[in-house]
Amino acid sequence: MDIEVRNLTYEYDSGTPQAVRAVDDVSLTIPGGQFVGIVGHTGSGKSTLVQLIDGLLKPTAGSVYLDGEDIASRKFDRKHMRSLIGIVFQYPEYQLFETTILKDVCFGPLNMGLKQEEAVNAATDALLRLGIPRESFGASPFEISGGQKRRVAIAGVLAMNPKILILDEPTAGLDPGGREEVLGLLKSLNESGLTIILVSHSMEDVAKYVDRILVMNEGKIFMDGNGKEVFSHVEQLEEIGLAAPEVAYLMKAVHDAGIPVATNITTAEEACGEILRALKN
Repeated sequence: MDIEVRNLTYEYDSGTPQAVRAVDDVSLTIPGGQFVGIVGHTGSGKSTLVQLIDGLLKPTAGSVYLDGEDIASRKFDRKHMRSLIGIVFQYPEYQLFETTILKDVCFGPLNMGLKQEEAVNAATDALLRLGIPRESFGASPFEISGGQKRRVAIAGVLAMNPKILILDEPTAGLDPGGREEVLGLLKSLNESGLTIILVSHSMEDVAKYVDRILVMNEGKIFMDGNGKEVFSHVEQLEEIGLAAPEVAYLMKAVHDAGIPVATNITTAEEACGEILRALKN
């Protein structure tokens, strides 16, 4: 399922002296199956953009299309849209409320109109895909680790079988192990065909996991490319208050020290390989 955004604009307090343009004439296309990271400093418009794509906000101007259909059209089935696009907000575990993990994940499918048995099957599949064992289904969602809570919350969205999954800072508040756990699961889901849009402040996370990076600044798309393309512009990123992954600075320092290494490296694994290659030569 492709997403197309055409000349999208959104103003908070539109028509008042306090109006703030959070998204400013943005146009882009996200093909089905892509893993996209959206980064930017606080107030750059990244969270507003995904809420417009999901239909949670109505644009001041412009349109959003899903497979060629305008989501603002009267003919568009907005109820069906809720099953097409799942959104996971920051600290999604705050939305957990049921007495057991299984009941919590069943809530979305039941709300969509599935019968109890169908909802249980959908919830079971989602929980198993996210690495929650069957023996934990009866446990309270409030008595598991932070990383597991995040998995359960994502499973609650995944159980509704969306074609597109949007996550706003899904690793916020997690320790490094929990972050790797959640991001690795998202990569696995993407490899199974799910379109994923990840809003993040962590350059390391997007450098390692996503296929495409959208850098936002003052409501506009400032850069659009893969990790190597985006992080080769360290100076421009710093000018808008962002930093490249630490490994990019390391490779630049190695290059400046006279060792002929590529500087468009985005992960530690790539850096090790590139330094070893340069030293051997």
